[in-house]
Amino acid sequence: MFVYDIQDRSKSCVGAPTPANRDINLQIVPGEIVRLLGDNGASKSILIRQMVNLLRPAARQLRFLGHPLQADSRLVSMKRLMWN
Repeated sequence: MFVYDIQDRSKSCVGAPTPANRDINLQIVPGEIVRLLGDNGASKSILIRQMVNLLRPAARQLRFLGHPLQADSRLVSMKRLMWN
């Protein structure tokens, strides 16, 4: 099972000429350490906000522990508390 399973993730911001994130595919397994690298303005923060459910991901593009993240906005917080 993947902690995060991100498939074909894209995010467009209103008024922006290009998408913030385009076609991101990422699978993170338990215990794996991941680092996002990129230039300033490369939308790393937007992806992280989607991963912790501060921005709504599109349907079925982002799964946390096998569950669609948009199904329950408290999912990340509850699972994190259970792991500590």
